[in-house]
Amino acid sequence: WLFNTINNEAQQDLSGFDQVQRSVWNFGVAPLAGQNVSDIEWQDMQRKMTNAILHFEPRILPQGLQVRCVSDLGSLSLHNVLSIEIKGRLWCVPYPLAFLFRTQVDLESGHFELQDAG
Repeated sequence: WLFNTINNEAQQDLSGFDQVQRSVWNFGVAPLAGQNVSDIEWQDMQRKMTNAILHFEPRILPQGLQVRCVSDLGSLSLHNVLSIEIKGRLWCVPYPLAFLFRTQVDLESGHFELQDAG
């Protein structure tokens, strides 16, 4: 749900409103539909997705969370598809569980598909 929801910051400038940026009113991420892989600022996208996870997914521990944008530019079957790897630890008792997910983002439709990568 988090990655398939467009946040309100995409339509309004929320700079200076830190509490609103972290509130459920701003749940989601910026829209990616209609963009080209080559036009995306990867570091900015990684930062925004990391912040969304930290603010809205309390089951994921902030320590060690890594979000990385990757793309196979040589594959014609993945035209205009951005892959994002999310690595971290899920809060669990008696100890946290490590996870690695890969999500494919179709930039033409904006659809996210989350896959377990290990």
